[in-house]
Amino acid sequence: MNKNKLFWQIHKYFLYYLLSTILISCELVISSPPPTITEYIPPSFTQTLTINITKKFSTTPTLIPFLHAVSISSGGDFNCALTQAGDVMCWGTNYSGQLGIGKEFNNSDYPEKIKELSNILSISSGSNYACALTKDGAIYCWGDNDFGQLGNGDPLWQKIKLYKPTLISSLSTGNKYVDASMNATTCAISENSTVKCWGYDYGDVLDKPTSVPVEINGLSGGVKSISVGVTQICALMKNGTIKCWGSNAVGQLGVRNKKEYRVPVDVLGLEKEAIKLSSGDNFTCALLIDGTMKC
Repeated sequence: MNKNKLFWQIHKYFLYYLLSTILISCELVISSPPPTITEYIPPSFTQTLTINITKKFSTTPTLIPFLHAVSISSGGDFNCALTQAGDVMCWGTNYSGQLGIGKEFNNSDYPEKIKELSNILSISSGSNYACALTKDGAIYCWGDNDFGQLGNGDPLWQKIKLYKPTLISSLSTGNKYVDASMNATTCAISENSTVKCWGYDYGDVLDKPTSVPVEINGLSGGVKSISVGVTQICALMKNGTIKCWGSNAVGQLGVRNKKEYRVPVDVLGLEKEAIKLSSGDNFTCALLIDGTMKC
């Protein structure tokens, strides 16, 4: 083989290698179109690149592919969506199993279906765990369990993560609401409108950390919805009033003082009936029936 022919042969193989490297690194679409939600398969080199190359951040809204959602819930570095079919799909970091896909540390840049869940009514994502409420009122949780926030009764010192959704067997069916939080405290509203909470006791919202749901006293009259903040919990009552308890160092309980309350107390100064409620890091806001908002 002469030198010129050898040169072009080597050059050709180099080009083939370079091209294949570019295609693989970019996961370029070269075959089938994106699957629909009913035939969802995780993307691969031979399927699709609707997802694009993962960015560290985005300054503009980015379309999430393969997803026809009716609600979403964002936790710490991960997201979950409830689909029209009643399935749950999650994506993001998975260092505590918070994606519910049965394994740890497998982060996902695209929505992955949680196979163990179906007929889901609502979802709620916390710091690094999440919970789902089924249409018959059962509650499943998964992810980090360092403070008993999954409610499955495991001893707190064991800190056993759950990589798949696990039923909270101590709660009967018929529950109407569940709220996970960024402080590892979880609360649910039962069929008879009472509230049970479990997990971490940050802000003294519980008597002590517990992995078993305990009923919150002082909420007679029935609870419509509940919102777990970082240091406080607030409940929207059926009559439109709001009751809060927990830390009150910066007035987050709305009672015109900074005294801590370990039992629910009435929020003062709302004047109108509240219809929505949201608690955050040391603050709470309420949407009133006339469209105004107070925080």
